[in-house]
Amino acid sequence: TKDAFDMCEQLKYDLIFSNATLHWITEGKEMYTKIYNALKVNGKIAIHQGGKGSYKGLHNAVTIAIKQCNLEKYFQDWIYPVFYPSASEIEEVLYDIGFKDVQIVDAISDGKEFDDLIDNFANASLLPYFTKIPKNKISELKNEYFEVCRSSEVDTYTHRLYIFATKGE
Repeated sequence: TKDAFDMCEQLKYDLIFSNATLHWITEGKEMYTKIYNALKVNGKIAIHQGGKGSYKGLHNAVTIAIKQCNLEKYFQDWIYPVFYPSASEIEEVLYDIGFKDVQIVDAISDGKEFDDLIDNFANASLLPYFTKIPKNKISELKNEYFEVCRSSEVDTYTHRLYIFATKGE
């Protein structure tokens, strides 16, 4: 398997599409530069990624669960590994790289339209937390996260960015 960050193609693609993956690459500007370089002149991108503050309430639920499980020592000075820019931040990055015709659809919601958001978060977004704790504590943390979500009104704020741009000449 290849990591997206290993991409080194030059002037190869007419279109690069990505759905809900690029926010996992913390070196956002470097990744978008690789994408730019891989595009042919006038090539396009169509990218969906998380935006600034996405799932902040669910991350707060994990923080509460971490405290209740006495796991804080594993998260001292730890920063969740994700690139969640605002629409204006990603727009600036893209123009700085050389993209033109940048269009950003900034989709913000309370997350209530997603029936299984809490479960989906547990299956994907909890994984970086699990890398910080002993394996025998993973199920305890996951169960406590679900308990926190069940026992209180959890903010399910979501922020998605739909990004379209064209490679300049």
